[in-house]
Amino acid sequence: MTRSDEKLEDFFKAAKEAQPLPDAALMHRILQDASVVQNRLLEPAPLPATGFWAGIVDTLGGWRGVSALTVSACAGLWFGFVTPQTVSDLSAGLIPQTTFAELDYGDPYGLQEMLTEI
Repeated sequence: MTRSDEKLEDFFKAAKEAQPLPDAALMHRILQDASVVQNRLLEPAPLPATGFWAGIVDTLGGWRGVSALTVSACAGLWFGFVTPQTVSDLSAGLIPQTTFAELDYGDPYGLQEMLTEI
């Protein structure tokens, strides 16, 4: 090591050995702040709403559940008041008018020929 490194090492060694302590005023402020926080944690939490409607909303899963139930009820009422003719008109493009029995697929696998050969 060079001479300047030795001087630096002495400074670093002195800095490691010296442990600064906080003054009494700082420690007093820290402890006072900690006691305020601890007292705030000891206070009871505010009670949730316990009314009739609050109980129903909690039973249904909160406001998300209530809104989903409301949308479902409105859709059910709408489907209930729509006449059958209107329903068939609305679903004409969605539901095929022919049944599976009416379709003629023939004999795609040749099963009839195999059965007649036996």
